[in-house]
Amino acid sequence: MFLTDDELATLRHDLETQAGLDAELYQRCQLLMHKGAYDEAVRSAFVLLEERLRAAIDVEGATGVQLANQAFGANSQLAKLLAHNTNERDGLRELFAGAFRLFRNPTAHGAVNYDAADGKAIIALVNLLLRIVARASDVPAKVTFPENLETALIAAESELGAGATSRLRVFLAKAVRGGLQVDGKAQQWIAFRAYALRQEQEWPEPRRVKMALFYFYNVPTEYAIEFSVGGQYQSAVAFELVRLKERLQQIGFRPRGKNQDLRADLHLHNDAAFFAALWQVVEDTQQEFQDILAQ
Repeated sequence: MFLTDDELATLRHDLETQAGLDAELYQRCQLLMHKGAYDEAVRSAFVLLEERLRAAIDVEGATGVQLANQAFGANSQLAKLLAHNTNERDGLRELFAGAFRLFRNPTAHGAVNYDAADGKAIIALVNLLLRIVARASDVPAKVTFPENLETALIAAESELGAGATSRLRVFLAKAVRGGLQVDGKAQQWIAFRAYALRQEQEWPEPRRVKMALFYFYNVPTEYAIEFSVGGQYQSAVAFELVRLKERLQQIGFRPRGKNQDLRADLHLHNDAAFFAALWQVVEDTQQEFQDILAQ
């Protein structure tokens, strides 16, 4: 049975209002649904899901249940970003694997010849799974951390909680993807460095050198993000340091120590709004460094 244009519009409206329909999912499935090829529409939806999962974990060839197990295994970076604890990670793996097992290839199962309602419901499920994968789309799995940072984050999870640590991972991975270089040897003060124009007293002229844009302070009970505004930033040429201090203090950073460097305690500041605001500060600071160097 074919869907009329009105029925198709209703289908899309239902999906969009219920689940925020993925544009590519709609594009791939709408004609098949319109023709009444519901089994084929379901298969096409799961092919798209496989493509997104393979892209998220940077692998080729894996499909179906095998792909789900690989994407959400115990040591998967994707699972660590998306789930708050081991039970949730197992739940994600079982959810994706179960969906593939039941619906990936309708003609291979007893449940075939879906009607419009079945097709709509299954595509809505795929849409949900796509949204789950998209939550980690800002952090490709190929962005990996050096061993010292990965070890620190694993330890921090037991203290900060899985949710806060997951958000911290996303933030730090954005920094890496954005071009910051991680100190792969430090244990306590793990620097995320960028090139800046600096002028030290003993230098005859300014130099383009790496400096710590921020530090991840890796000390149990004191996990924090810190900006050396009283140290290295003092030698950054033409940089608007006062403005940086104001922005950091607005989102919860407080001065500490002899140099009055600005620190945010990750036990207190770790929600999504904090990391979103912090990422904007980091991104703007790095851009300001680049603009000064380009002059």
